[in-house]
Amino acid sequence: AEEHEFTDFVVRLPAFLATLGSIFGIGCLLRLWRRDVAGLAAAVFLAIHPWYIRYGIDARAYTFLVMLTIAGCLCLTWIALSRRDSWAPWICFGFVQFLIVWNFLLAVWLAAAFFTVAAVLVWQRGGDWQSRRAMLGRLVLANVLAGMAFAQIFAPNLLQLQRSIDKIGVDGPPISLPLVRQSIEELLFGMPGNEALAAAGPLVFWATTAALLTLLAIGAIQTLRRLPHLAMILGAVVVAVGVYLLTATLLRQYFYDRFIIHGLVPVVALLGLGIEAVLAGSWARKPAASPARKVAASLAVALSLALFVASTWSRTSLYQTRPYAPMRDVAEFLQERMQAS
Repeated sequence: AEEHEFTDFVVRLPAFLATLGSIFGIGCLLRLWRRDVAGLAAAVFLAIHPWYIRYGIDARAYTFLVMLTIAGCLCLTWIALSRRDSWAPWICFGFVQFLIVWNFLLAVWLAAAFFTVAAVLVWQRGGDWQSRRAMLGRLVLANVLAGMAFAQIFAPNLLQLQRSIDKIGVDGPPISLPLVRQSIEELLFGMPGNEALAAAGPLVFWATTAALLTLLAIGAIQTLRRLPHLAMILGAVVVAVGVYLLTATLLRQYFYDRFIIHGLVPVVALLGLGIEAVLAGSWARKPAASPARKVAASLAVALSLALFVASTWSRTSLYQTRPYAPMRDVAEFLQERMQAS
């Protein structure tokens, strides 16, 4: 770029790096729970998810929210699995809590859910009352310090926000049941369901829906049965999304589907866990050992992935060939026309 010229690449680079960090982080998260195949599958689903591709180059906060949600899950995993008496996980957890709310104010419910899960994990670690009290004290102190830092750094933004609302109002649609349903469809397909239905056809669309819901159900059941701590961590994100939708409905707040983009984390994690369970045969009462059943399980997983790609390809190819917000492209086109004339 020439000197003093605006460069799109530089502006969008932080969001792109956060996207790569999220893909790497979701794989590391599940690998820490000894689910290597699930981690790889979750990373693949996140990488090809049209919704995340769309916001992966957007110079706004939503990609960072997904990355920080994964970082919070990693901190909670550190707390759950570590048996060392160290301040390190609590310092990291408090810092991530601060970044979550500072990055996206409406994610305060996510920070509250993470705090609750951390308290439960401390209580379930066992030990005498004195050791538990010390751990709870560290948890409270880390979050209090995070809150103090947030109040000091974010306070000027709150004043500006109130003045902006008073002057120009709030620009956004009110929350409604169709918007919530569309948001759930975005979490699954990365696009509205009616668009996926029109692009892929009824047979492919409903087959993809059945495959995704089946994998999600298998992943959820296996997580609840075998990894209860991970179930609590992922469940905290689901609960945070649900509480936000409830409060937004009661308070009649405006709503965009991207406000719950952090719900992608449990979705892709459970899809990955469901895939690993199918491949291992652990979802059945008698795990599959015969080569024929292993081949069948592999084909089922491959078919599910192919159906997802087929259902979402229209949106993915659109992002690869056309800018989603072509203001700069239109401006350059008009400037060329004016210079030519």
